[in-house]
Amino acid sequence: MNGSQAAGSLQFLDNGAWNKRLHPGLAASRAVLAGSLAASGFRGATRAIEGRHGFFAGYTDDPDLALLSGIEPGAAVRETAIKPYPCCRYIHGAIDGLLEIGREVDAAGVESVEIDLPRSGVALTGEPIEAKRSPENFVDCQFSTPFAAALALSRGDAGLRAFLEAQSDLDAPALVRLMDRVEVETTDRTASRFPETWAAGVVVETEGDRYERFVEHASGEPENALSRERVEAKFRELVTTAGVEEEAVEEVIAACRSIGETEADALFSALSGLGG
Repeated sequence: MNGSQAAGSLQFLDNGAWNKRLHPGLAASRAVLAGSLAASGFRGATRAIEGRHGFFAGYTDDPDLALLSGIEPGAAVRETAIKPYPCCRYIHGAIDGLLEIGREVDAAGVESVEIDLPRSGVALTGEPIEAKRSPENFVDCQFSTPFAAALALSRGDAGLRAFLEAQSDLDAPALVRLMDRVEVETTDRTASRFPETWAAGVVVETEGDRYERFVEHASGEPENALSRERVEAKFRELVTTAGVEEEAVEEVIAACRSIGETEADALFSALSGLGG
């Protein structure tokens, strides 16, 4: 795990390791620790971001200090996306389009699936294509466009339970057949929009029809925000899949709904109940 202490890397893709899910946990724990230290009077470095040996200098020889100007409190939260599907964000726009197409086509009749992603998305989730069509573990599935596409078309769902159920039977003929029909590429349509938007294009062909969708803003992006109902539904699926009792889950949701109207202790108390 020491390989993920300084900063996250993609080396976990080599063997389907669990580092990726640890990365945000480490960041969050460091934030809590920093806040606690500051509250206790710990003396920290001045100009930690823009200083001569600060964060920027550690990662680039030509930092853009203008990034620090005009930052509004809370802006980062409003600009943060929420992922509805438990896989690489590059694939989400494609999943949105395929779920929509899947309501119109019979997966058994799909002859080809073409998916257009930004170049870095292709490299991460579509290459080498032979390996991406043959995932061997859950992490492989999370970074496989062919798997996500086959899942969306065959099950009409790409939530956590759908991922887990399909991952437990990766040799299922229907799933294998669809994965083998998926091609992943990049075109000017997606490349020209990146990184401002992580757009995706999908084309599904059957024997007599062609279905196409282009998704500029995947669901969960600030421009296409999830409704409260979808966020709560994702929370329910995640924690109940982990074995948490439904009553404890609903207490947390109720406490979140009352933020700003009641004391924060209500939320902390409800969260403590998730651990049993």
